Amino acid sequence: LYRRNDGVGAGSDPDDLLAAWIRSPGIWQGPNWVEEELRQYLGIDLLALPFDPDRRVAVYPDERLLVYRFDCDPMAKEAALREFAGRPVHPGTENRAQDKDYAAAYAEVKARARLPAGTVERLYASPFMRHFWTDAEREALCRYWSRPEAG
Repeated sequence: LYRRNDGVGAGSDPDDLLAAWIRSPGIWQGPNWVEEELRQYLGIDLLALPFDPDRRVAVYPDERLLVYRFDCDPMAKEAALREFAGRPVHPGTENRAQDKDYAAAYAEVKARARLPAGTVERLYASPFMRHFWTDAEREALCRYWSRPEAG
């Protein structure tokens, strides 16, 4: 919803907001941009590094890299940041949708949004998702975000 130039905004109907998101360029490519950016600019093959999805955070000293999932436990994230930085780091919570002027619209779209099952399964089957989420987590996410295929 931020900085849109297509007339869709916080006051738009949630179905229009979802449709605009689905039309967004690149949405169906999956989360590959993270691995592509790290490879291109830092020479790091993110998917070649070990990652424990149950921990949801990893420090790679040789690569000078810290990776954590958005759903990482705050205390685990703080401990990893301390290990990475070599000193205490207390991250705040910034840029949260629930604090924005579009919070209600965003919450409504999230509550309503369901995508074609095949599309969701393709996205969650990506190498990136398989690396950072367990099979059980990906299956649960697929069930949550999917709707039955139109017959």
